[in-house]
Amino acid sequence: GQFAVAWVLNSAFVTSVIAGPRTEAQWDDYIRALDYRFTAEDEALIDRLVVSGHPSTPGYNDPAYPIEGRRARTGS
Repeated sequence: GQFAVAWVLNSAFVTSVIAGPRTEAQWDDYIRALDYRFTAEDEALIDRLVVSGHPSTPGYNDPAYPIEGRRARTGS
């Protein structure tokens, strides 16, 4: 949870995260994500998992909403 929330927050296209923790442990992870600082190594890991500008899963992509890639705030 912590890395995922931090990853979303590190995107320059995202201004906030709406989260719905089901447990106190999840809530604590979300709070810790606010202090996590992304590094170039973190961004490199994400790029190895999902190449920027490509969908994370194969299938239909609505041409009205083209995949533009990711612009990180930090770490790249």
